[in-house]
Amino acid sequence: MRDKGLRRLKSYIYIRCGVAETITISYDVKYTIVEGDNLTQTAKMFNTSVDQLATDNGIKDKDKIDAGAVIKVGTGSYGYSQLKSK
Repeated sequence: MRDKGLRRLKSYIYIRCGVAETITISYDVKYTIVEGDNLTQTAKMFNTSVDQLATDNGIKDKDKIDAGAVIKVGTGSYGYSQLKSK
């Protein structure tokens, strides 16, 4: 038995097509030297080496750093993806 009031329903699924675009942003991580700091403890704190800190910051005398100096101790980055429509 057919119900005359029954209508067929059609469903449509629309899929947005495009290209995923990934954006990555990199930045330097900085640290301000405080009284009593030295490169050895600072290197340990940021999981790097004294030589790397000296090279990255143009430090000639590894035994002398001034309180208040801002040094680069590493790099960081973050990223996200977005759909770029065609």
